[in-house]
Amino acid sequence: MDERKLTLLMDFYELTMSYGYYRDNKHLDIAVFDVFFRSVPDNGGYAIMAGLEQVISYINNLSFNDSEIELLRNKKMFNEEFLKFLKDFKFSSDVYAIAEGTPIFPQEPILVVKGPIIECQLVETMILLTLNHQSLIATKASRIVNQAKGRSVMEFGARRAHGYDASIYGARAAYIAGVAGTSNTYVEYLYGVPALGTMAHSYIQSYPTEYEAFLSYAKTFPNNTTVLVDTYDTLHQGIPNAIKLHNEYLKPKGYYLKGIRIDSGDLTYLSKKARKMLDEAGLYDTQIVVSNSLDEYLIKELIHQGAQIDSFGVGERLVTARSEAVFGGVFKLSAVMENGVLTPKIKLSENVVKTTTPGFKQLYRFYDENNKAIADVVTLFDEVIDEGEPYELFHPEYPYKRKVVSNFKVRKLLEPIFLKGKLVYKQPKLEEIRNFNKEEMKTLWDEVLRLERPHQYYVDLSQKLWDLKQELINKYKEKNWWKMSRNNIEVVLYNPEIPQNTGNIMRTCVALGLKLHLIEPLGFKIDDTKLRRSALDYYEFINYEVHKSFDDFKEKNPGKYYYLTRYGNHNYTEINFKENNEKIYIFFGSESYGIDRKLLADNIDSCFRIPTTDKVRSLNLSNSVAIILYEAMRQNDFEGLIESEPDTLKGKDFLNKYQ
Repeated sequence: MDERKLTLLMDFYELTMSYGYYRDNKHLDIAVFDVFFRSVPDNGGYAIMAGLEQVISYINNLSFNDSEIELLRNKKMFNEEFLKFLKDFKFSSDVYAIAEGTPIFPQEPILVVKGPIIECQLVETMILLTLNHQSLIATKASRIVNQAKGRSVMEFGARRAHGYDASIYGARAAYIAGVAGTSNTYVEYLYGVPALGTMAHSYIQSYPTEYEAFLSYAKTFPNNTTVLVDTYDTLHQGIPNAIKLHNEYLKPKGYYLKGIRIDSGDLTYLSKKARKMLDEAGLYDTQIVVSNSLDEYLIKELIHQGAQIDSFGVGERLVTARSEAVFGGVFKLSAVMENGVLTPKIKLSENVVKTTTPGFKQLYRFYDENNKAIADVVTLFDEVIDEGEPYELFHPEYPYKRKVVSNFKVRKLLEPIFLKGKLVYKQPKLEEIRNFNKEEMKTLWDEVLRLERPHQYYVDLSQKLWDLKQELINKYKEKNWWKMSRNNIEVVLYNPEIPQNTGNIMRTCVALGLKLHLIEPLGFKIDDTKLRRSALDYYEFINYEVHKSFDDFKEKNPGKYYYLTRYGNHNYTEINFKENNEKIYIFFGSESYGIDRKLLADNIDSCFRIPTTDKVRSLNLSNSVAIILYEAMRQNDFEGLIESEPDTLKGKDFLNKYQ
C-alpha cells in the first residue's frame, strides 16, 4: 500500500520466544499453527474470509534490514549470533488458507502455517491483525448488504475509521462483501473500487441560497446530479428546489435529476413523502439515497416500514463494525515434529470453547444436490472423502447425534498459498473475489443468513480427528484440576425430570471430581440447552453415564448403595463415606416422585434423609445432592480438593487489593 517496511509489526514476545527457541536449538523444529475464530460477530450465522492478499504481501517481503537489526541490538537482549540469523532470515514454510470471499464458521482452520517454529511465530501478529480486521468488516458489510435486499449500499466511513489503514482495508473488505463503492478515493486508486460521492452540507451553506448551490453542482455535473436536500428543510425547501432544478435547468438541456440524498430526520417518513413529491413531478426514476448512522438493523426496520429508499450510504457502523469491534481470530499450535513424526498437540482450558483441535488439518465443505452448503468437516490433512460413498456427519460435542449423507459434493477449502516459502497461489483480482463471494453466498441457506437467531451451521470433525482429540483430552485430563478426587464415590440420579437441576448437579460433580450416573427415563434430552446453561462451561468435563433402567445400572455397577429419601429412617450424617473396600453409590430420586417405593422398601436400612422442619416435604434436588456430597468430602478431609483459590482462577491474594 505504501513504502513502509512492516517486518517489525509483530508482538515483541514473538522475538523473545524466537530467541528462546534459537538458544535451545529448537528454532528449526517443524510446527503447525492454525488460525481460527470462536464465535461469529453480532451472534450472526456466518463470517466472510478477507485479508489474504495483504498476508501474502507481508510474507513475500519479510526480511530484516540493518536499521531493524540495530534496534534489536540496542535492546541488549539478543546475542549477535541470533541477530545474524534474523539478518539472513528467509521464509521457508508452507501456508494453506481459505480463499477470500468464502463464508467461514467458528472452530474451523481458516489459515494454517507449517514450518520452522521460529517462522510461524514471527508471522503470527501480522496474520492475525490482517485477517481479524478485514474479516470483521467484510462480515459486517455482508450483513448490511443482505438486509438491503438488492438496494445499493455505499461505504461512507473513511472519516470515522480507526486510522487511514483501517479506512483503506475496511473499504476493500466491504467491497468484497458486496458494497457498490466507497467514499475513499485512494481505494479506487489502489484497488479499483468505485469512488462515489456528491456534496456535503458545507457546499450548500457556502452559496447564498440552496437553489444556487444545486444549480452550480448541476452545471458542473449535469450527467450525474444528486443533491443533498436536508440542509434547511427537506420537504418544504430541499425537495422542491431539487424538482425546480430538474424542470428549469436539467430537463431543458436534455439531462435528468439522478437522485436526492437525505442525511437526517425520520428516514421512513421523509422517503415516503419524497417519493410522492418526485413521482407527482414526473421524476419516477430519480433515486432516493439515505445516510445517517445506518446499520443492518436500522436498514431492516426501514424496509419493513415501507421506506421508499433506493440506496444506502453506510459509514461509521460499517467501517468500525461498531456493534462488535473484535473478530477474535487466534493463532494456536496444533502439531510439532518430534523424532521425525508430526505429533499432534492440544491446549486444554477451563473454558470449554478454548480447548483446541489437535493435528495438521484439512477442511472440507459438503454441498447437497442443489449446491447448498450443509456442513463443514475438519479432517486430518491426509484424509480423503469419497463423494461416491455415504458419509456420516456427527456433532463433535454430542457425538451420538449423527446423520448419514449421500449424493453430496465436497470441496477442499484450505488451498496451498506458499510451499517451502515459494508463493504458489495465483492472487485473484479484487473484482474476481467480489464475484466469488456473491456466488458463495448463494450456497448458504436463508436460515444461516437470518439476522436474528440464525441457524447454527455445522462444523464437524471427522471420526479419526475426533478420536484423536478425545485421546489427547483423556491423556492430559488427569494432570489438570478436574481430576477425580474420590474414585470410590459416585452419584446416581434416578429418573431426573428438570434439566436445570441436573445441570447444577453436573457442575457440583465436576467441582468434586465425581462421576454421575443418570437412570432413564429422563425428563429431558442430555443436550438440553437449559441443562448446559446450568452446567456452564464445565459440561465438557463431566464424567457421566446414562443407563436404560435400574437393573441395567445394577448389573454394571456392584457396590454399596445409599438412597436419599424423605422416607429414610437414618440421618445422612450416619453414612460412612470413608469405606474403601467397595464403591459407594449415592441415589437421589426424581423431583416429583422420588425413588421407586418398592426399591426403597426392599432396602429400608440403606435409606437416609436430610432433616428439615415439618413445613416442607423435601429440599430441591440439586441442593440435596450438594449437602450429601460435601458431607462425604468432609468425612474424607476434602482429599484432592483445593484449599485456596488457585492462580489459574483469580488467585488466593485476589482480595488483598480491597483491604
